Amino acid sequence: MQIEETIEKIKRNGPDRVLVDEDGETVTPLTASIHYPDVKIEVIFIRKDGWSLGAHSDLIGQAYDLWADHWAFIWMLESNSVTTIEVFLEASEFLKQRH
Repeated sequence: MQIEETIEKIKRNGPDRVLVDEDGETVTPLTASIHYPDVKIEVIFIRKDGWSLGAHSDLIGQAYDLWADHWAFIWMLESNSVTTIEVFLEASEFLKQRH
């Protein structure tokens, strides 16, 4: 997977799915914008196969847990930083406890 190409695709089309609640419900970005207008995507997890999941930072743990063994990168939109999931886990006390 070329992360730069994946990022460009997400910039054009949005993530493949959006996590909208703590129960793990995911929907398309279009459905999220219509039915869940208060859900703000702040992080995007990117799997090893290029599939992506957007989530609000309050749901970062639930998003991680959905595909814990498959994430390759995480993109923090506010800071526009993309890092490997390993580096992110090392820096994240919250997720370190779950991992």
